[in-house]
Amino acid sequence: MSTEQDSTRIVRSWLEAGSTAIPDRVLDAVLAELPSRRQRRSRWSLWRSLEMKPIFPIAVGAAAILIAIVLGTRFLPSDSGVGGPIDSPSPSATAQAVGGQFTFAGIPVDMDASSDGSTLSGTAVGSYVGEAFTIELQCLRQFDDQTWMLAGVLTESAVPGQAAGSWAAVIIRDGSPQQAGIWTEAQATADDCAEFVRDIPDSAVEGPEMIGPIDIGSITLPPAPPAPAATPAS
Repeated sequence: MSTEQDSTRIVRSWLEAGSTAIPDRVLDAVLAELPSRRQRRSRWSLWRSLEMKPIFPIAVGAAAILIAIVLGTRFLPSDSGVGGPIDSPSPSATAQAVGGQFTFAGIPVDMDASSDGSTLSGTAVGSYVGEAFTIELQCLRQFDDQTWMLAGVLTESAVPGQAAGSWAAVIIRDGSPQQAGIWTEAQATADDCAEFVRDIPDSAVEGPEMIGPIDIGSITLPPAPPAPAATPAS
């Protein structure tokens, strides 16, 4: 008859080998050992009326599954980001009023718009040499820390050679005094507002005749664009 140490050694050898069925010699050796082992009454009293033979394979099978789970989790690829710091996405910016009533180079403009720094909507209405113009504002570009280009479509044009449907942008620069200007192009130069405003040359801002000081009123500039959402730490 095998001793308790022999039974333990046999079972351990079987489990380490990764077997899925219990050899008869192992089962016989363990069953032969069971009557001689003292068990705590409170733990096993509920199982006394059951036959031990079918119970043991279930218990050993459960142990094998547990071992497989433990070994499997040890060799799974670890995610170094799990449990690490994760930056919360920045909250979306709130749209703010943009524009106002102002006059530059004798051109009065009433801009009623709103922007969150990345989107723009509203209108800029004014007059040039006695003719009214209206720009439906659709997009914007921050040229530098003090300068913005607020662009859209001329739905009503007062500019010679620029028919309704052309692209137009009100260029505004902060400072003392603030400066403003209007840049227009035929709509065929760009497929959409974003392309148009992106392609406005630097000379539209920095040229000596492109923008001029505001004579009357002031302009409220758009807020800074919202920061991009942070990504989880890797």
